[in-house]
Amino acid sequence: MLEAQSKLKLAVAEAQADKDQQLSSQLEATIPTITTFGENLENAGEGIMKGKSVAQIGEYLIKCGEDMEILSGHVSGYAPELNDSVTATQRLVFASERMKDAGYELTGTNKADSDKPKGKGWIKG
Repeated sequence: MLEAQSKLKLAVAEAQADKDQQLSSQLEATIPTITTFGENLENAGEGIMKGKSVAQIGEYLIKCGEDMEILSGHVSGYAPELNDSVTATQRLVFASERMKDAGYELTGTNKADSDKPKGKGWIKG
């Protein structure tokens, strides 16, 4: 992710050199998301290496998934008319959901259960 961050900075400079302000601002807006995504991913890896609690590692993975979902929104704005952009966005969304699911499993949180009504709330009528 650190390499992606540096590549994005280079892309911003190239877009500015080409006087493409819209692309430049879109790429610049992506940098903080890539940065936090990378930090959370590094923290999860560090937690694994240092034997931190499984729940703490799960929290980092949930944050990574959330950042990846935000990143998918940025990617979709780069070139929404291109099929590759749509495909990349869909893949990022899918990966973010899987990463968050893994985090929920590690934290002991079952997302599906938290969405279900409690008690007899499922009864309609």
